[in-house]
Amino acid sequence: MMIAGELKCPKCGCEMVAVTYKEKEYDANFLETGRVRIAVDNLSCPNCLYVQCVDGDFMATPWKWED
Repeated sequence: MMIAGELKCPKCGCEMVAVTYKEKEYDANFLETGRVRIAVDNLSCPNCLYVQCVDGDFMATPWKWED
C-alpha cells in the first residue's frame, strides 16, 4: 500500500492509503502480452477504515515488461 498524497478522508481527515494490485495486460485476443503495471483498487483510511472506490487508471504506473 502507498500513501495517496494529499487525499484526505472525508470522515476523519487522515491521509488516505492506496490499495494496489498488479494488473496484467492482454491483447485483442485476450492473450497476455507480458507487460504489467501497478494499479489502484481503492483508497482506504487507516484511521476510521473509510473506503473510497476509484477508477483502475487512478495513480496507475506505466505499463512495463514483467521481470
